[in-house]
Amino acid sequence: MSVVTRPAGQTPPLFTLDEALRQVEHLFSEFPVLYPTENTVRTALRGAALYKLSWHDAHLWAYADERGIETIWSEDFADGQWYGRVRVRDPFRAAVHEAPAAQGASA
Repeated sequence: MSVVTRPAGQTPPLFTLDEALRQVEHLFSEFPVLYPTENTVRTALRGAALYKLSWHDAHLWAYADERGIETIWSEDFADGQWYGRVRVRDPFRAAVHEAPAAQGASA
């Protein structure tokens, strides 16, 4: 989605966000979506628009949201941010800022 809605150098975007969404709707009417499901794609489109996520991040979020996954571990989102029902944690930030395990503690 971002490929057609962002300018490329001095060239304006191919489509506005609304135009790109209409194109996706047209494609839905022409071709069946096998996987990801049509609902996942629609959820990702809403997430991209609502949360200003990249297409990849919106798709990842949509998958988690649909399947009830409460936490996404990724350094690509804002650590601790809630996106609807899904919270994002940065695994690298957590590793740096968490207190080390006590000496002699078992795992």
